[in-house]
Amino acid sequence: MTTESLPLLIMDEEGSLFGSAINDWDMATIVACMSEDISHWCEVPLVWPRYKESVSSESCEALGLQRCDHEKVITRFENDEPWVAIDMSNKRLFSGGGYDRVAHSIDWGYDKNEGKVRIPVRLPPWWQVCNNATVEQLQEPRETPLEIPNAHRDILWGDEWITAIAKLMLAVASTSKWREAYAADNDRELYDLTKAVHRDWLMTGRSDLGDRRPRESLHGGRAWIESLILSRHLNMTLERQQIPLSSDLQTFRNGPMGIAEVCTYFDANRHLIASGWTWIANRRQELDTSECLDELAQALTEEKRVWLDSPLEGGSPPAVAVRCERQRVPQMATAGTDHIVDDGCPVCLMTGTDNFGSGFLMYDGHHLELDDEFAFSLCEHRSDWEEQQAEYEYVAQQMESDIQVNKNNQTEAPDSVWKTSYVNWELASDSGTETLAIGFLLAEIVATMQDKSTSRSEIQSLNTAFLKYRSKVPRNPKKAAREFKRSLQLVALRHKDLVSHSADLQSKLDELNRR
Repeated sequence: MTTESLPLLIMDEEGSLFGSAINDWDMATIVACMSEDISHWCEVPLVWPRYKESVSSESCEALGLQRCDHEKVITRFENDEPWVAIDMSNKRLFSGGGYDRVAHSIDWGYDKNEGKVRIPVRLPPWWQVCNNATVEQLQEPRETPLEIPNAHRDILWGDEWITAIAKLMLAVASTSKWREAYAADNDRELYDLTKAVHRDWLMTGRSDLGDRRPRESLHGGRAWIESLILSRHLNMTLERQQIPLSSDLQTFRNGPMGIAEVCTYFDANRHLIASGWTWIANRRQELDTSECLDELAQALTEEKRVWLDSPLEGGSPPAVAVRCERQRVPQMATAGTDHIVDDGCPVCLMTGTDNFGSGFLMYDGHHLELDDEFAFSLCEHRSDWEEQQAEYEYVAQQMESDIQVNKNNQTEAPDSVWKTSYVNWELASDSGTETLAIGFLLAEIVATMQDKSTSRSEIQSLNTAFLKYRSKVPRNPKKAAREFKRSLQLVALRHKDLVSHSADLQSKLDELNRR
């Protein structure tokens, strides 16, 4: 960074503002403010504190920008001096005159004398960045139409969602298939019916969404939001104050969902549908009454409120995860300090308490992929999902082939792939001991992943799959094992050095499931 000053032009729906001499640090700060997808100059004061560093001006008002005559100002950019222009209405950022320090993702800063000044820029993907721009380009329209994802939370989290779910459930409950499945306590059949209701809600176009499907409102900005929150993680390591995004900003109200909210929305759908089945079963003789739909909708609305505000497994309520993500701050996991465990170790998680110390909670959406359906997947487009499925299938076939070749070629006991774990399976005579043995083998896989600095979210995903396996959720051991195997296949796909470990552990799961 330098101390040079350069002109800045801001364009919003009210016109243009101009500052003739903005220093590099203030320029970095104001460009970083655009990371929050703000649309008007009046929103900048709400965002400035999130990006202001010790080298920045105390407030954006101190920059002295004034409303100006746009045509007169841009004539000052016709020489060869550096300049920056931000078109907030059309989401465009220009730099010219040899000033080329702006980009969609960049960290402006230095570590001189351990000052560790850092200003992160994480522009949304719909923003256009043009370095080495000309004055003529400022006058031209966008290169592509402006399309900003909108989560439509008023519909997806609102009464319309609840009513639609209630209608779908009542339609299913009028069929003999539902009555027979519920009467027989058939988890498999009920789970399929739950998926059908969830799928129909997500994949049916609605007039209040412009004939778009609710699923389309879940995708479009996840990677951008994740990058914003990850940049906050680093700021916390530098002991920076965490300043939540103001709820007065349009991006807070209408901005796209991040992965935590998408995962929470998936879980909310499944929870409400499950509770709805119970409500319906308790009122079998009343399903034909005209008040039934309203009563079920009211019950689901209350269940949604309670579920969102209730802590999950001793942690924070789902509403906290959504709020933190919308405020663009990390969700913290805090606990007591009466004992210390490795919160990535599956054995610690299985045998210890819930006191895992402090850290960040992260989501990777692993459980959304377990149904092998595009409707629930994190993939935005079906073509991406089909490519992903083909990749999974290829890895599974390769691993099965390798296992078979190894079996055919064995003339004596092979060397174990496990280097730090040993299990005598003959002594593992009950399900509890077998599960603990699986945990020790998984711990070796996790340790290898930790040595490679694998992301915390990926390790958490693997541990979550193991949690479901050992708790047999849902009440179907074969399904729980299948989901756990799927997570191990993902490990093999991402870490070639763990292919043999993944294959061996999957083989052991198959063997245990046959007993």
